Formats: sequence, structure tokens, C-alpha cells
Amino acid sequence: MHFSLRHFLHEEIGNHDNVFDDLKNMLKAHIPKGIVDKCTDMQDIFEALENKGRVAIGKYEILLKIFESINYKNEEVINHVKEVQKKILDLQTSRGKTNTTTGVSSAGMARLDS
Repeated sequence: MHFSLRHFLHEEIGNHDNVFDDLKNMLKAHIPKGIVDKCTDMQDIFEALENKGRVAIGKYEILLKIFESINYKNEEVINHVKEVQKKILDLQTSRGKTNTTTGVSSAGMARLDS
């Protein structure tokens, strides 16, 4: 689910419109400017947020906050991020114990990566 979300955001936002530029500008509050400047598409933004620990499996609040701050109104994208986050958190809860590094149980890892 995590990697499919990354791909979905890349397909929906990519790097071809004002949303991407707005995202990059807002990202500078969360990630060093030098890293942000190297981001050429949504995949790069997602990876930069992951590398800084701002995005992880089931942890997408920062994306939702950035979308809100730039007044991004694509409900399909926003709802998809929320749905994936909820599904992952539900899986983590139903599996009980989670890995402290990834936040995912070993039994649920394969399902989360799909």
C-alpha cells in the first residue's frame, strides 16, 4: 500500500503543474532547501520526506497538512491518502505487535508493500 501510494501521487501530481511547485515551496519548511531544489517530481518529494522521517508506512499527516496549506482541492488524491493511512493503521492494530523501526508487524509487511 505504501509504495502504491507513492506511485499514485506521482501519477496524479507528477511534476507538470502548479501543485508540484507549490508543494516544493511548502516543503522548504520541513526539509533543507538544497534537498528540495533537487526534487524533480513527486517521487523525489516523497523520498525526501521519507529520508527525513516525515513520511513512513502509515504516516502521511505531513502530506495532508501540506495539501491543506497550499489549498489543494483534489478530493480523489486527499481521500486516497487518508484511506491508505487508515488501512495501514488498521492492519497494524489488528496485527498487534509492530516493528519499532517501520511501525509494521512482520506478518503485515507484505500486505503493506502491495
